[in-house]
Amino acid sequence: MWICYAFMVYGLLPAFAIFHPHQEAFLYWSNWVQLWSLPLILVGTNILGREAEKRSKLDHEKLAKSYDEQQQTYNQILTLLKKQEEMMCDMLNQDGELKAQDMVLAEQTEMLKVVTSSAA
Repeated sequence: MWICYAFMVYGLLPAFAIFHPHQEAFLYWSNWVQLWSLPLILVGTNILGREAEKRSKLDHEKLAKSYDEQQQTYNQILTLLKKQEEMMCDMLNQDGELKAQDMVLAEQTEMLKVVTSSAA
């Protein structure tokens, strides 16, 4: 970061009247600094790009793994819900059968009452 401040001060020096006679020298050296620092900036950008790419790959792998786990959990929940639905349907069928048996028992009880009351 200190180099940025140094270059900023260096870039502002020609603005002062004292340095007007040396303006060409400042221009030469500022061009030289730019040409010298350009490859460093490019190399730094490439290195940072590689690191970002590695992080991106790692994030992608983690997200893919998380997605697979969520998909498995979702499938397990669906399986459990289907089993629960089957159990509920079976219970409803049993309830219907029990109601039918209750009706038959009620009819038989009435018939027994009629038979026992007529025999008495």
